[in-house]
Amino acid sequence: MALTQSQFLLYSGYSASDVNLNYLNYLLDSIDKIIQDECGTLFQLIQVNSSNTDYPYLDYEGSGLDLVKINAWQAEGLTIQIGNYGQDPDGFETLTLGTDYSLIRYQDRDIPNATVEHPVVAIKLVAPNNLYNQRYNWGQSYPTTVQGGLTGGYSARKLFNNQFLRVTGIWGWSNGYPTDLENLLYQIVKSNLEYNSNMTAAGGKGFATKEESLTLTKDFSDGATKELMEKARNMAFDIMADPTVKGLINKYKQNTFKQVRIS
Repeated sequence: MALTQSQFLLYSGYSASDVNLNYLNYLLDSIDKIIQDECGTLFQLIQVNSSNTDYPYLDYEGSGLDLVKINAWQAEGLTIQIGNYGQDPDGFETLTLGTDYSLIRYQDRDIPNATVEHPVVAIKLVAPNNLYNQRYNWGQSYPTTVQGGLTGGYSARKLFNNQFLRVTGIWGWSNGYPTDLENLLYQIVKSNLEYNSNMTAAGGKGFATKEESLTLTKDFSDGATKELMEKARNMAFDIMADPTVKGLINKYKQNTFKQVRIS
């Protein structure tokens, strides 16, 4: 669970005796399930290595590409190899950061100068300094003039059709929801919890005169019907119906998901 009961009580200032903990946990569990259905394990850090039987490595195809999207990974401890289908993994080439490839991090358009180290979302293959070098005879070739007037070598590295990048390290955007998404979900949980408390205190006979979410404010003092009130409340709980939540989710999904082949 990314947003926990203890975090909610800390943020809200409520004590455990102030709220219906059963309903609070129900809301938290429901939201977690919705987020996982949308994003999978994007907000859980997973160690991908030989000791993990479920995720010993992840392979990313890049036919004819020098820029390969790899979802969201933490930069520390990242290992990149090049392999061929049908090749013995012992023969895979381990690439060197800064020499063979560079890291492309997620760019937050909302905060272009942010100092936060965003996850790695792509690998850019780097052309070798010595173009006439058999070690780099993979990828699409472009004739280049080298010493002695000979033509040969490669001015860019690109993966062959049967090649892929094998990645190990720590997969995932973050260990828990990012701050902006967590705050938005907290507000939704708080709104529903307080609405439920008000209804309980009124014995089910009364309704709030006004309900607010981050994207919806509806005044019920004009004698609006019970059905309209329920519709507003349901929109606050159905988090993917809230355009602000959906927009944030899409921001984190954009450029971080790609079909992965696990060999």
